[in-house]
Amino acid sequence: MTAMMLLTFNGLQRPQHDKLFSDNQLVDTGLRILEQVLVETKSEVVRSFRDICTELHQDCQRKHAEATVMASDLDLSVYLVNP
Repeated sequence: MTAMMLLTFNGLQRPQHDKLFSDNQLVDTGLRILEQVLVETKSEVVRSFRDICTELHQDCQRKHAEATVMASDLDLSVYLVNP
């Protein structure tokens, strides 16, 4: 669980880093495992942790998408500026 949180926070801080796809896959796997644990235990602590992790992971994905759009816009602006 700690690793999943660290991967998520790394993605939030560095939305364009080169291992983001791999990190997202690992976090998705961790969230699926948390879901299984929640079904088995019905623990409110696990439910709360899962909800927080899910929200942070979604924020990370949203931030990555925004950074990708910004990078694309910057790439296009090179062609729009007169030399």
